[in-house]
Amino acid sequence: MSTVRSFQELWKKYETFGRYAIVGGLGTAVDIGVLYALTELSGIDPQVNSGLFSLMVTAAFIAAVGNNYILNRIWTFKSQDSNLSAQFFRFLIVSLGGFLLTQVLMWLIVKLGVWYVLAKATTSMAVLIWNFGLNRMWTFRQTAPVGSTILSS
Repeated sequence: MSTVRSFQELWKKYETFGRYAIVGGLGTAVDIGVLYALTELSGIDPQVNSGLFSLMVTAAFIAAVGNNYILNRIWTFKSQDSNLSAQFFRFLIVSLGGFLLTQVLMWLIVKLGVWYVLAKATTSMAVLIWNFGLNRMWTFRQTAPVGSTILSS
């Protein structure tokens, strides 16, 4: 079996997660880019001024959430849910859970002396797994058509 064919079969099996990871990578770039720009432009030291740094992490998070919701709705999960406000609210709840996890992990890792950008990249991997599971099962869940059963014969 060729490498290309193996990759195609693997992609087909894990396509949704692959797309989610790509969107997550783009969101992480937005998140880190905004965090880096705000931190460097302000000239603060994240290890000394953790309160202001936390606000910068929050601003970066908000930019990434908007990016990720739109891309995940359209491309990853191809959602047809007409109730955008309810769906976005679920996405926001999941993202806030990931945000709280990010805050705790960033605080711990930066306090250990790890460069904040490396800490953010590491934290993003843990949050990727958290958010994918919840978004797939709850935010972008596919509802069964009326009259269908869960088990097919």
